[in-house]
Amino acid sequence: MGAPGIPGLYGVRISQTGTILDAQPVPIALGPTSAVGVVTNPALAFDGANYLVVYMDSRTQSSGQGYNISAARVSTAGVLVDGTSSAQGFAITTSAGSFNTHPAVAFIGGQYWISWVSSSTADGAGDLVGARITTAGTLPGAATAGFRFAPPGSDRYPSMAGNASGGVLLWTADTAPSSANSLAAEAIYAAGL
Repeated sequence: MGAPGIPGLYGVRISQTGTILDAQPVPIALGPTSAVGVVTNPALAFDGANYLVVYMDSRTQSSGQGYNISAARVSTAGVLVDGTSSAQGFAITTSAGSFNTHPAVAFIGGQYWISWVSSSTADGAGDLVGARITTAGTLPGAATAGFRFAPPGSDRYPSMAGNASGGVLLWTADTAPSSANSLAAEAIYAAGL
């Protein structure tokens, strides 16, 4: 298998028997050839028809400082459904100068649930926020990106898992009174938190 020539996110499909199905990696989100703008930290979920790849994206930051969360759907045939590998699939966040990091995603109750850490600094800790995305790649109804999963704090490293009836969100939280890292969890039900 050839190595990608441009930095970015690539994927390969693997069969249930462990056979690599793609002779060349499938480009999902390519970084620019300049030093400004990177795509990193992907998270992946499957809805039965398409995969949703969610990632940190600084290509949309004018100075290259900060990250937004972007996503793209990929079909089971290995074809991008949203955007192109060099153009953003769709934006989950669009905040200039913000650090939206460490995305996690799970397919729960017929829609994708996404969580990430949102901060105004690059230290990696911030508020744990999220969004719901339909299988068509849109925000459902009146939902908006950036609803809170937890009270404001110094949260880090979310992880999600789920199925048709519900799921769980885990993260590292700095909690009072000790301000030491601890593991926190939130149940997610198909109808909402």
